[in-house]
Amino acid sequence: MIRSAITVGLAVGIAAAAVTTQAPTATTPVATATTATQVYSGKGWWLHSNYLDAGTWKIVWYDTATRSAIKPYAKLTAAHLASATGNTFNVTDTIWKTSATCPAYHTIVIRLTNTVDRDNATFCVNSTGGQLSSRVLHNKDDWYSYEHQGSREIYRRHVVSHELGHAVGLGHSPKCTCSPSPLMRGDKWGGYWTTSGADNYTPYDINGLKALVSNRGKVATR
Repeated sequence: MIRSAITVGLAVGIAAAAVTTQAPTATTPVATATTATQVYSGKGWWLHSNYLDAGTWKIVWYDTATRSAIKPYAKLTAAHLASATGNTFNVTDTIWKTSATCPAYHTIVIRLTNTVDRDNATFCVNSTGGQLSSRVLHNKDDWYSYEHQGSREIYRRHVVSHELGHAVGLGHSPKCTCSPSPLMRGDKWGGYWTTSGADNYTPYDINGLKALVSNRGKVATR
């Protein structure tokens, strides 16, 4: 059961984040409250979900064209996410042609399409705000033509890591005098501006990912 959906748009070429709340299912563990309280923000990071649900996640594809184009980039990002969170992110070959806003439990569906003007991701959470699944949409025209910092490769690495950051529960980071600027920054491009490092999360983003883990089992305050 989907409770609400809100879309936040940003400047062309950066990202948009959609927010979706989903009721818990039989396979959805609910966090056990303790005396500790959840933390939602810090310098250079902000959370949209309360916490990242523990366990193994899988990344699947809407069609073969999307898989061919984006899989190599998703594999880079999945390794960074696994390192920061301790979760397993399996980048599969599975094709799942679904338009569901919230896919199956612990599944991230990626689609390359012109049905959206901007890249975006959904937040699919349970009743305690735990991130359960997500859908990521990448604009096809941008993927094949847009250049960032004079490089299409930097753009692709940036945008895949940015949207998968949303897919696990990160929000757009607040403005800050941070160096390097967070990859999850929403008002303008952040992250590392080299081809080899563009898929990497900055230390500020990693602090947010670690908060998504440390918030499990704590008392929600929002």
